[in-house]
Amino acid sequence: MSRALPQEVRVLLQRQPLAGVDVETVTRRFPGGRRKDVEAILESLSSLGLILAFDTADGRLWRGTLGA
Repeated sequence: MSRALPQEVRVLLQRQPLAGVDVETVTRRFPGGRRKDVEAILESLSSLGLILAFDTADGRLWRGTLGA
């Protein structure tokens, strides 16, 4: 896994702070990315408060924060 991947994921979500995305959508944006690695990054960034995670009827989604 690239060391820059967490930052790239964060930047991707900051571009559309109100749009929630699922792990599959984020994984598709990174050629060679593995779902479990991307999901771990999303959860880590969420734990740090750098992105927001929320559960929906369709599953877990993440989005950027308005102030970050």
